[in-house]
Formats: sequence, C-alpha cells, structure tokens
Amino acid sequence: MGNVLTDIVCFIPEVALGTLILIFLTGAVFLKKEIQEGVLLGKLMFGIFAGIGGLVILQSLHPLYIFNDLFVSNTYTTCIKFLVLSITICVYAFSFSSLKIEKILGIELYIFVLMALLGMFVMIGAYDFMSFYLGMELQNSALYILIAFKKESLKNNEAAVKYFILGVVASGIFLFGASLLYGAVGSLNFQNICNIFVSSHVSYVRWGGCIGLLFIIASFLFKLALVPFHMWAPDVYEGIPLPIVGFLALIPKMVILSIILHLWILLFPIKTIPMELDALKIFPPLLKVASLLSILVGTFGAFGQLNIKRFIAYSGISHMGFIVLGIVLGNYNGMYAAIIYLLSYLIMGVGFFSCLCALRYPQGFSRLGIIKDLSDLKGLSKTHPSMSFMIALLMISFAGLPPFIGFFSKLYLLLSFIESGFIGVAIFVGLLSIIAAVYYLRIIKYLYFDETEVFLDVVCPFSFFVPVLISLAGTVFFFLYSKPLFWCVSFVMKALLEN
Repeated sequence: MGNVLTDIVCFIPEVALGTLILIFLTGAVFLKKEIQEGVLLGKLMFGIFAGIGGLVILQSLHPLYIFNDLFVSNTYTTCIKFLVLSITICVYAFSFSSLKIEKILGIELYIFVLMALLGMFVMIGAYDFMSFYLGMELQNSALYILIAFKKESLKNNEAAVKYFILGVVASGIFLFGASLLYGAVGSLNFQNICNIFVSSHVSYVRWGGCIGLLFIIASFLFKLALVPFHMWAPDVYEGIPLPIVGFLALIPKMVILSIILHLWILLFPIKTIPMELDALKIFPPLLKVASLLSILVGTFGAFGQLNIKRFIAYSGISHMGFIVLGIVLGNYNGMYAAIIYLLSYLIMGVGFFSCLCALRYPQGFSRLGIIKDLSDLKGLSKTHPSMSFMIALLMISFAGLPPFIGFFSKLYLLLSFIESGFIGVAIFVGLLSIIAAVYYLRIIKYLYFDETEVFLDVVCPFSFFVPVLISLAGTVFFFLYSKPLFWCVSFVMKALLEN
C-alpha cells in the first residue's frame, strides 16, 4: 500500500491534470453555453497552468521508478515537464485573443489542451515503450481534435484528415518496431533494453532489437517532421489556425526531442563512445543523413513560400535538423549545443508567433482574421513601427546573425561539429545557414523597404505582452548576460547524465 501511495504522490501532476479533465467534461455537460465560451473560464486556465507548474516543481528530484518501472520521476523529467508547461502558458497567452476572434475558444478546447498536456507528461516520464505509447496516443488523440476544431473550414478538415491518417501510420510503425524489439529483447523497459544490448552476445538479439528501434525512431522522425517524413507539415500547418500551429510547432516537438536525448544517453553513453556494439552503429549515420537532408530541404523549401504557415513549416524542418544533428554527435558538447539551440528556437518561436497572432486584416478587407501571407507584412513599419521592430529583431536572430541568441546557438553547434572532427558537416551546415538567412532578411525587406499594401490592425491584449517580453529578453540580452541560460543547460545536462 505504501508503494502505491508513493507512486501516486510522484504522479501528482498527471493525476491533477486527469482530475481537471474530468471536471471540465462534467462542466461541458452542465454549464450554460455562455459560461463555457466565456472569457472568465479562459482566464481561469492561466491559474490552472500555474497550479500544475507548482505541483511539478514540488516533485522529488531524486530518481524514483514508479508503477513497476513503467515511469521514472527525476530531475530531468521535472525540468522538461516544467519547460513544457512554461511554453504552453506562453502559447496560450498569445493565442487567447486570437482564439476568441476565430470563435474556437470554449470548454472543449481547454479539455483537449489539457489532454495533450497530460499525454506529454506521460511521455516525458515514461521509462518503458508501453507507457510511452500510452502517452503518445493520448497526445495524438487530443491533437487530431485540436487540428479539426474549426469544423466549418474545408481546409481545416482536410488538414485534420491528413494529420490523422499519417499519425495513425506513424503509430503503426511505432507499434511494429516495439513488437520486434520485444520479440528480440524480451522487454520494453528502457534500462532493460540497454542492459540486454550490452550483455547479449547473440546476434539476432542485437540486430532484431536494432531493427525494432529503427522503426521506433522512424515514428519519432514523423513527429519531428524530419526528412523523409516531413511532407505532412506544410499542408497540415496551412489548413489550421495560427495559434494551433504555434502549439503544434513548438511543444510536441520539444517533448519528442527530450525523449530522443534520454534514449540516446541510455543506448550510447557518452563515456563509452566510440560504441562497442556493431549493431547500434547504424543509428548515428542514418540520423546524421536525415538531419542534413532536413536542413537542406527546409532551407530551400522555405524560399518559394509566401504563405506564412507553410514558411513556418519548412523553417521548422530545418531547425529540427540542426537540433537532432547535435544530439547524434554523441558527445557532451554536441548535446549541450543541441539543448541551447532547442531553447533558443523555443524562445524565438514564442515571440514570432505572438507577433503574428497580434496582426489582423482591417475591417472591410476581403480577408478576415490573422494575416496569412508574408507579403501582408509589407510596409508595416510605416503604420506599426514597434511591431515591425520586434519582428525584425526576431528575424535577425532566426537568420543566425550576431549579436542575438540565434547566432550563438548556431555557433556552438558548428563548433561542436568541428571539435568532433566533422569539418565537412560544419562547412555544409554553415553554407546552408547563410542561404537560409536570405529568406529571413527578406521579411525585414517587406517590413521596411516595400510599400504598404494592407493597413493591418494590431491587437495587443495584456496577455500578448508576457510571451513577447520573455522572447525579446531571451533573444536580445543573451549576449549581454548569458549566465542564466548556460546554468539552465548545464543543470539539464547534469540531470540527464546522472539519471
């Protein structure tokens, strides 16, 4: 009984989220429609997120294996859960007014956001592929419905069907890989798999297990929209509201990257590189090729895009390639640089989505709602100089130009490639970064050097300023005082290696 209570105490954030989902489901049945779609309930969500954040912080930092080793609670999982919750609050803050204008703000939306968050927490704490799959499907189920939420839009429905079909295929690939892995190794527990790989001298155990892992990693590549599983991202992003794009582009990808980091440390411990297991040596080269192709496809794919959401999709493909490339270097510096790059991507992404969600087509214009094309930004500096200045700063950082955080994150990654002996990779990636800078600087050209085509309205509620200020502070002041970010990354790396 004591063990069960200990397990539940370690699982308190997930239990709280599950309880809130049940309460909201009950509210959806009994509350009046005006209350369900009211602003008060929407504002209550900020308090709920803050409360869950408090429960996450109170979790034990000592490694605890709970529910028969299906889950783990340690410093690393606590850090990632808190980061996921922080980004969720920022996304919700800049989305609040936009969702209200899009008329998709309501109790059902809150239920599925909480469901997605619960699924992500389960994935982060998973120490077994069975429990990981449970969290992944819970997250996927919520994301399918969030994407299809604007049901009167044909484009939205098309995007939802595409994401659902491809998501089911990715889940099938994951299950196939997990079944092969279990057949070869006899366990789905992360630590058991690692121990059996190291101790077994039977070739079919190693190679059969590796083929299973290969399918599992392929499903991860789909979630990250990495080549060759990237084609869904531009079409799906284009068909859904921009606030949902912000959620989809930032948070689920961060969760998958945290899982890849955790698995990589277990399977390829930094102290034992170069690897002794022949079978496992297939993974780093395959993922390096996938990452490099993703950077290539993302860089050139973004050039011809005028639609903002498709542009974001291709840009995201490129950025995910950078991060995964740092992880698969397999050494401390590579992973350290990858985490810095991930944090900088999240910081800049929150700011960029906040600015875009604040820009509206004017009353009486042929289009309604949030802007859709990059060309809509033309001449914005003449009507809204402050907004233009914020977007320009973020674009300079995304382009990797000094002295902002985007420059330093790419610099550390390139230095880690050179230190690892991959000079050719560093040159290739550096050239692609220079090419990518062109389309980010093109947006600045639209802002300051092109004539106004549409006099956009800017809607800046109080909730807009919180994520924007956090983003700008992280982007601009990093080169002045970088200690907090380095301390956070070092803390996460220490937690990752110890656990």
